[in-house]
Amino acid sequence: SDNPQILRESLGDVIRRYPATAAAQWAEIVLADLAVSEGTDLMFVERGRAAERLQAAANAYGGVLAARPSGMLAERATFGLAKAREAIGQLEEARLGYAAVAREQASAGLKRLAAARAEALGRESTRQWYDWFAAQKITPPEPAATGSTPAASPDDKLFDKQ
Repeated sequence: SDNPQILRESLGDVIRRYPATAAAQWAEIVLADLAVSEGTDLMFVERGRAAERLQAAANAYGGVLAARPSGMLAERATFGLAKAREAIGQLEEARLGYAAVAREQASAGLKRLAAARAEALGRESTRQWYDWFAAQKITPPEPAATGSTPAASPDDKLFDKQ
């Protein structure tokens, strides 16, 4: 769907209607993936909101993993949790998660990506970059002055991230 809110509501419906099923777990993973995407985007705009979205994603992936899934479901939840932890700045936990996917999971594409991320997070230069980025002062943009931009169209609401 082009509307993230409709997508979130639809996935929430799957979770409510089919609790404790693989369908509900996949819906949780997709919702967590959306939260990671939103959180990483917000890291460049508003760090507080970014941290909230990323922690919500980590919690959702952790919830899926607590049910002890197997196969691709376990792989995606473990990879997603590592990605959320990396974005939060929990680099060692992220590295261990990526390494687990690279070591234990079957999907060749994700295995290569996870191995590359684990290797990158093991380098001092990568850790230094994350330290530098964390030290940057990111503030929300100032609202535009009244009358300086055209009025928002109803379609602009489709792109609001909540």
